[in-house]
Amino acid sequence: MKKIYLSLICWAILASATTLFAQNPERPNSIMAKKLWIDHYSPVDGERTEFENFTDGFEVGYLRNLSPWLNAYFPMKVGVINLPEDINNKKIFGLDGVAQIQYYRPESPISPYLLVGIGGVMEDFVVTDYQYPVGVWFNFRLGKFGFVNIQGEYRRSLTLDHHNFQYGIGMGFMLGKISDEDLTIPLDQIAPLDKDGDGVVDSKDDCPDVKGLAALGGCPDRDQDGIKDDKDECPDVFGAKSAMGCPDTD
Repeated sequence: MKKIYLSLICWAILASATTLFAQNPERPNSIMAKKLWIDHYSPVDGERTEFENFTDGFEVGYLRNLSPWLNAYFPMKVGVINLPEDINNKKIFGLDGVAQIQYYRPESPISPYLLVGIGGVMEDFVVTDYQYPVGVWFNFRLGKFGFVNIQGEYRRSLTLDHHNFQYGIGMGFMLGKISDEDLTIPLDQIAPLDKDGDGVVDSKDDCPDVKGLAALGGCPDRDQDGIKDDKDECPDVFGAKSAMGCPDTD
């Protein structure tokens, strides 16, 4: 009974942390889903077991960011387990409350975490085992709102001595309304239009459809006399400005 009370206290602490420490960042809520590999052999035998002894599981969860260094995570797990002394694919259903201590930097694509929590696991929907998960977690940013997650944890059994390792890989998505700003490319990241490719943007090009010289506002000068062709009365003969681009015969 004391272990049940301790579990309830841990759950209460995690729940109240959301109220006490939440900083309401732009997207504090996320959902996650991941594939699990469960190992009940290594903790019992004291040696790393073969991968064929791992069993399968699946996890979905809700993650709440509480501060730049703390998250609360509530995963639900389903799967099957084989115990060294009882290989019969027992079905499991579990629910955890986990605190994640994170090292988060906005500019970094990788965020590592340490995790600790409390959870209840039902085996064949008959008996409940209370477990303490501890482990490490890495998030790899995938776009603006998504991330890939890799996790490894050791789960200490309190009631049935069914200690186990769990390894997982999955994806998460930050919840929230996608605004027009999220879908719009900032103006400073849009290359100005330059149809004729002369290096003078169309908004400042006096001849936007003809390749020209920057010194002449983007207009061509075939005879290179410094007078735009459309202002040059003799565009194919070098001339003087005083003669409108034509040779001075005086």
